[in-house]
Amino acid sequence: MNNNNNSERSTVMTNNTCVTGTTRIRSANQSRSVEISFAGTTPEIGGVLCLPAETNVKSIVRYNKFWDLLKTYIAKHFKDAAKIANVVETLEDPLAQFDRVHTPKNLVTQPKPGSIEEMILKEEVKEYVLRRRAMKLNVNKIYAIIWGQCSDGLQAAVRLDKYYIAKSTS
Repeated sequence: MNNNNNSERSTVMTNNTCVTGTTRIRSANQSRSVEISFAGTTPEIGGVLCLPAETNVKSIVRYNKFWDLLKTYIAKHFKDAAKIANVVETLEDPLAQFDRVHTPKNLVTQPKPGSIEEMILKEEVKEYVLRRRAMKLNVNKIYAIIWGQCSDGLQAAVRLDKYYIAKSTS
């Protein structure tokens, strides 16, 4: 502890993320205030999401700014970023949208065995399955990144939400 400025520097680990804080020590009648440098699990994004009451976190950005930062990160680090960024923009289930747009059309009628149509359909189905698998993997990565950019307080609040509980138990 440095007696000149009455502050104490500490580093702790939370959710596998290093959090460094400065505790300002006040007189016996005053409370402590803690300033936290929380960068999330992906600090390259440049911002984190917190509860409104968590005003002591340095990297807090507004909701819209966070989504812009996340879209930029996705564009730099993900293959087929334009398709994946839709997760962030519309908040719609990207796999349902992917299925609507990319499901091979000939699955309703069966082509004749050995025909060119059958061979084309087989190739379309293979490509569809590979692209859908990649989309699902990328969506899971994005969800993990977003979760890692949320403060412990925000994660705790989300865990109490009835939609989160329903989704996590299904």
